[in-house]
Amino acid sequence: MGDFASNPESLIPLFKLDRVLKQDQAGRRSILLGEISSQPALLILERAPFPSSKPYLSHLPSTLQALKNLGANDVYFWYLATSTPYSTTNSEPAEEFADLKINLIYPCTEQHIKKYSKQGVRMVVETPEIYRTRVKPFMLAKRDQGRLNWVYNIIDGKTEVEDVIFRTPRGRDGDEGFLLLPDLNWDRKTVESLHLLGLVERRDIWSLRDLRKRHVPWLRLMRERLVDATVEMYAAKGVGRDMLKLRWKEIKRAAWRK
Repeated sequence: MGDFASNPESLIPLFKLDRVLKQDQAGRRSILLGEISSQPALLILERAPFPSSKPYLSHLPSTLQALKNLGANDVYFWYLATSTPYSTTNSEPAEEFADLKINLIYPCTEQHIKKYSKQGVRMVVETPEIYRTRVKPFMLAKRDQGRLNWVYNIIDGKTEVEDVIFRTPRGRDGDEGFLLLPDLNWDRKTVESLHLLGLVERRDIWSLRDLRKRHVPWLRLMRERLVDATVEMYAAKGVGRDMLKLRWKEIKRAAWRK
């Protein structure tokens, strides 16, 4: 060890991989077991934050390699890409080396710019009165402005049709139809960060406040069908029922995708 004390950077190139122990933090950290000079070693790789240098960020989009489009809907596009040159001696596809998941909004609106700009966050207690007089009218106004077109495009089978994992026959179940597909924020390959999106065909439920006791059987059925479909699709990658977490995503939040 003393030989490397004056030059610790020389240790890393000597690392010889034995196996990958695990990936965690949604695939952003890899823990490798190997050896250096015949001695066991653990190498923990973790992605650092992006540099904030404007020249670097200005140059980055034009230098991306192996750019692959994963999908498109309305003004939203999502991709995988590599940010550094890669080389391989076998037939592995280039996308296997992707280290960036990219979302593009084009053309973007002023609302998009506000959403993604740095801003303060405050917690507000939403009362039934606030929901009735402020929140729901806001949601209805956004719908009338076309802010949910991306949702309706999916439900109506206009976009992302090939990505749908499960759906009830469209129109057969009336208000109780639903579907499941990958969320645009998932890179489609890192199981540890699996993120799927369930959408319902009905348009009369905007938030948890609109749910009633009569909806419970439908919600339970939907949960079972969505979990079953997820396990069937990803069981080969080690996904089990007890590994899944379902979260209700209110339409008023989903609307902010646009």
